[in-house]
Amino acid sequence: MAIALRMGRSMRIARRIYVRAFWVMLAVYVAAMALPSALDYFGFVNALSTFSDERDYGASLSGALSSALNRVDPSGPDYLIWAFGGMLSALIYPFAVAATILFLKSVIVNDRARFRDCLVPVLRNWLTYAQFGLVWFMGFTLGRNALFAILDHLPQGSAVDGVLMVLFLIAAAFLYGLQYVGYVAALVAITIDDLDPVRATVAGIWLAFRYAAGVFSIAWRSAVFFVAVVLAVGVLDGLTRATSLAVALGILGTLLFSSYLTLGIALFFFDKLQREGYTHAPAWLRISGT
Repeated sequence: MAIALRMGRSMRIARRIYVRAFWVMLAVYVAAMALPSALDYFGFVNALSTFSDERDYGASLSGALSSALNRVDPSGPDYLIWAFGGMLSALIYPFAVAATILFLKSVIVNDRARFRDCLVPVLRNWLTYAQFGLVWFMGFTLGRNALFAILDHLPQGSAVDGVLMVLFLIAAAFLYGLQYVGYVAALVAITIDDLDPVRATVAGIWLAFRYAAGVFSIAWRSAVFFVAVVLAVGVLDGLTRATSLAVALGILGTLLFSSYLTLGIALFFFDKLQREGYTHAPAWLRISGT
């Protein structure tokens, strides 16, 4: 009997698949995410400029970050860019993730995958993915706003400012990782098991908490990538003031890394759902029998 995959081993296998079919994955994400990424670009350029200006005037780390993030408030000058870009990403990103899941399924079954085989079936089921994207986006927005409220209440200008910021970022990164695991799990349920968007959302949340220990297996990869991107963007912007280039490289790197994470997480849940299905789900979820 084959040994069940752990998240860490899934990520290592995903890395080999990703390298072997890098150009297919790149084409899928460029095709799906070009427009929302362009809107993210303009929003992040303005946010990074605000952060840099605040630091130049002596603001604390938490104060500068809060000022940058608060540009997404309804009263902020970039609210329409952020709001439209966020809504567009919510609608389109499920297509990129679902295409990645189909890519992985094709690799497992046929030992290869083509761009057309990944994207066309997703487009045929576009309404389900769009509905799921909106449902998840509403929940994610509520959680994000709660984190912003906590950030605004952190003490500024104190000796522990940097420590509190690090703790806040660690907590936010873990919660983001947990929701991303649930996001991919929900899309696996839609793409492979044909669940409807609402039940898939509930299934994704339940699966994320059930296998929350797996988040620690991908945490160090995400942490290394996050630190590398922040340092690269910060250093490039600080040395050259080339904010536009720094943000563009950061967005491109984030898309490529998220596609790798999607592959590993999807492979993990392929294995888990094939072995267990939803047999361990509490009865009130009523996921089984679909």
